Amino acid sequence: MHRLSRQVRLHVSAAEVVAVEAVNGWGGWPAACAGSAFVMVEVCLSGQLDPASRYVVNINQIDQRVRQEILPLLRRGMFAAVPQSWEQLALAARQCLSRRWPPGLTLEHVTLRPSLYFQVQAIGPEDGMLQLSQKFEFSAAHRLHNPVLSDQDNQGLYGKCNNPAGHGHNYEIEVTLSGRPDASGVLMALRELESLVQRYVLDRFDHKHLNEQTEEFAQVIPTVENIAQVIFDLLEKPLDRPPARLAAITVWETPKTWCRYEKNA
Repeated sequence: MHRLSRQVRLHVSAAEVVAVEAVNGWGGWPAACAGSAFVMVEVCLSGQLDPASRYVVNINQIDQRVRQEILPLLRRGMFAAVPQSWEQLALAARQCLSRRWPPGLTLEHVTLRPSLYFQVQAIGPEDGMLQLSQKFEFSAAHRLHNPVLSDQDNQGLYGKCNNPAGHGHNYEIEVTLSGRPDASGVLMALRELESLVQRYVLDRFDHKHLNEQTEEFAQVIPTVENIAQVIFDLLEKPLDRPPARLAAITVWETPKTWCRYEKNA
């Protein structure tokens, strides 16, 4: 089984854009214009490879359907007198794209990403299940050191990360919620999510030495794996606000190193 993902970048404006040949798919098509909003649409399909092409599906088919069907859907929803929520738009996009693929293909999920730091993903069968993810950041110092090991063993295990003075990172964290939106079409108001993350995580860890200035890491080695789990534990109860629940925490220590933690996954 193969899973193919394709990202289509759109500029959505209130007015319908005259179709012209796309010349810059990287920057988004239709091209940017005053009053437009940038949205990335990600489509994931699974299936067996076509015997002739060795494709799951020709990506041009995905591009064409997103531009012909999802672009008008987003335009109507985003610029309506009462704009639809991103949760409602993601579910509508998934329902729209769930039909008329070649036999043997399964639509795994559709993701709307209106910024680099926020996304809503409609997943699974057509049962209204969503995942909503928002990114945050904080700066902190830490030292990787296991007190039960000798200094030589710690140096061999952690290298420069065992520096007694510690070292710092600009951590990025992504909080992922899952659930079915309420009657208003919202899983959780972003303002509420941001306020809770600020209170329980950012205020606690930002500009701190994790080993020396936080209770959570006084006896816990602040590896990226442990940081992800500690943040999950801190947010699990505060974010248990039906219909939403905390699904996962992802922590980037550097652009090349990150860990996703899901409880009982």
